[in-house]
Amino acid sequence: MSSIVVTVHDLPATLLHALGLNHELLTYPHDGRSGSLSDVAITKAQVITELLRSRVEAV
Repeated sequence: MSSIVVTVHDLPATLLHALGLNHELLTYPHDGRSGSLSDVAITKAQVITELLRSRVEAV
């Protein structure tokens, strides 16, 4: 079993991708500017497809 190292910023990006949303384009208005859940320009968040493909095994 291999381990996958991700940042906390990658998780929202991956979850939004699983819901069929592009995390780079999804924005909301906040204090006069566009906010983002993953804030790609600063956090460099990316979709971790390995998390979506992996099987969860019961302990």
